[in-house]
Amino acid sequence: MKFGVLFVLTALTGLFANSGGGTGETDIFYRTINFLIFAAILYYLIADKIKAIFTDRSKGIAKDLDQIQERLKESKKTKEAAKAKVEEAKANKKEMLKAFESEKALINKKIVDQNKRDLEALDLQYEELKSFEELKMTREVVKKVLGEVISDKNSVLTADAMKEILVRKVA
Repeated sequence: MKFGVLFVLTALTGLFANSGGGTGETDIFYRTINFLIFAAILYYLIADKIKAIFTDRSKGIAKDLDQIQERLKESKKTKEAAKAKVEEAKANKKEMLKAFESEKALINKKIVDQNKRDLEALDLQYEELKSFEELKMTREVVKKVLGEVISDKNSVLTADAMKEILVRKVA
């Protein structure tokens, strides 16, 4: 079919060819018709191919646009996920700070309690050491006094009197 139309248009082109034969007439009318026939043949031959090229190009652009929109959606999802993680991290931070404060208070209380127990133990040790030293000093004084009294020959105290004094001190 294309070749039939092409043949007819080619035959018409020959018909309208220069028929003036040098008489000085202008052939603009015939040239315009020839150009229009040429344009029609050209359009008839390559219109489908040009349409196909532009259609393919349009489809390619649409495909690229779809891919870009898909990437944009993925980017938005990623951004939202990152925002959610940031919010979660902020919430975790607050919870961790609360836990840290309560843990700090608990540790401080334990340290204070331990220090109180240590001070009480030190006070008890001090009192026991003080009592022991007082007892030791008392024994040394008694030993010294008794040693002097016993070694002194001019002593007025008799052995019975010393026993009685010791019994009173011990009791």
